[in-house]
Amino acid sequence: MLLTASKADAQTLKLLQQKSFAQYSSASAIAWHRGSLYVMGDDAPTLLVLNKKLKEKRQVAVFNYSGQRIPYAVKPDLESAAIISQGNSTTLWLFPSFSSPTRNKVVRLDIGRSGAHPTVLTLAPFTTGLPATNIEGAEVINHKLLLANRAHSGAPGHYLLSYDLDRQVLPAKPEITYTIQLPATKEVVGISGMFYLAKKDWLLLTISTEVAATATRDGNIGPSYLAFIRDATKQMAAGTTLTADTLMPLDPVLNSGAPMKIESVTAMHIRKRKVVLVLAADNDNGTTNLFRVSARLPR
Repeated sequence: MLLTASKADAQTLKLLQQKSFAQYSSASAIAWHRGSLYVMGDDAPTLLVLNKKLKEKRQVAVFNYSGQRIPYAVKPDLESAAIISQGNSTTLWLFPSFSSPTRNKVVRLDIGRSGAHPTVLTLAPFTTGLPATNIEGAEVINHKLLLANRAHSGAPGHYLLSYDLDRQVLPAKPEITYTIQLPATKEVVGISGMFYLAKKDWLLLTISTEVAATATRDGNIGPSYLAFIRDATKQMAAGTTLTADTLMPLDPVLNSGAPMKIESVTAMHIRKRKVVLVLAADNDNGTTNLFRVSARLPR
């Protein structure tokens, strides 16, 4: 049964902090690791590193560009982040949307080594076998790299692509393609980010509304939601269809006065049923908005 969260359910989310970064553009990928929040904008030349109170610690140069925003026609379009631990190495990976032939640069940074510099890898060709490719979420579960493909009105399906990390980070094609079923909404929505809560075996998804007919076009912004896929690994083992049974509206919680296009989610802290999340918003205006939210998880 597919459900949209009730007003009472939505009240289990509480806004703890909101912060805007006028000088850092278009936050699309975020990841939390050992006291640092890593933030990457889809057209930003640098990686922004913050502390738990969302104060800037430093910026790391990624692309050779002197302006604040890389022009739309050539922007790398980094949309998702994942922390990958293999052996003694802990690495931040930033993935592009792969929505056009030039949006194919993957960034790797060894965050376990002080002073490390990012490595930019160009992947070509990259094929998903889907009607349209627009990768906006990344996560690692049980040595599998999962990439979430965003829907739009021209290709309304929601997909999760699985890659085996024990072979190589990104093989030529996915091992498994899962279809994700979301609760019904008035407009076509798309997965914009995800985070795995291992203690509960839940996959959290951020869902946003953007009225666009293609993967490379910006459109009018509508409501954003938080979705839950419970028993995620059990669902993956059972078949190739994953069901999210709840959509929790985010706009009433964020209290921003206008819809926020939520791009990513990560967790700073989890204890029993309470989790502190960070949400990143990019409203296509060159500004980054971050929200720290306390969530009491449904049973």
